Amino acid sequence: MYNAKLLPFFLFLVACNSNKTVPQTIITSDESIHTPVVQHFQKSIESGDVEQIAKNVRYPLKRKSPIPEINDEGQFVTRYPEIFDAFLIEKILGSDPSSDWSAVGSQGIMLGTGDLWIDFDGRIISINYESTAEKEIRVKLEKSFNNQLHPSISTFDNQRIEMHTLTYSLRVDQIGNGYRLVVWQKMQSKKEPPIIIVENGQLDYEGSGGNHVYSFAQGIDFYKVYVTPLGAKHNATFQYYEKGNLQIDEGDIAFTSFK
Repeated sequence: MYNAKLLPFFLFLVACNSNKTVPQTIITSDESIHTPVVQHFQKSIESGDVEQIAKNVRYPLKRKSPIPEINDEGQFVTRYPEIFDAFLIEKILGSDPSSDWSAVGSQGIMLGTGDLWIDFDGRIISINYESTAEKEIRVKLEKSFNNQLHPSISTFDNQRIEMHTLTYSLRVDQIGNGYRLVVWQKMQSKKEPPIIIVENGQLDYEGSGGNHVYSFAQGIDFYKVYVTPLGAKHNATFQYYEKGNLQIDEGDIAFTSFK
């Protein structure tokens, strides 16, 4: 069993002009800890024994919404071909355990910049890679769900995130090179007019761990949505500043990234 105390914890840095503290991940350079785990995982993928691979997954395994999550071994075996396409398998098998994989604090071991994560027992904990097959499934489901949106926001290129706090439901959509923030009161239907629509937002990345922030200006006021992907879990925070003063600061109780 892996001892998380052997790895460094997260270093917290203050982000830009909002006084928001966002965790920046520190990647360990001790290859001896994660290399044997990765090598064993590579052998399991190379074997093609899907039923055995399914026994080493931390369930539920989340997929990009609105694709349903995978809840057990049976579902994993059925959906394995649509997730593990030839490109992902080749990326796993062709990767160098010491240079292409990184141990990130106690969160786990990531391939590349986070396409796939395993824990220190070799179990799959997150797959952020999206195959062509899964993308086609997601797009079809999104089109179906978009018919349930208020007409004022039904047109966009890609949905990036959906988030629910104790008070609000919100989404961020990509439109061209910019982003749009849409906010409802929590109990509102998505078919009702949103209480907030702000366009021309921007996306900024912070550090090497994938932390990023969507920023939206409305006159002298502004909104921010901080996203902190840490291993298998995404955390997000919604903030509103009125004349520079923080008025809303709510973390997610449910969050989905569509990236």
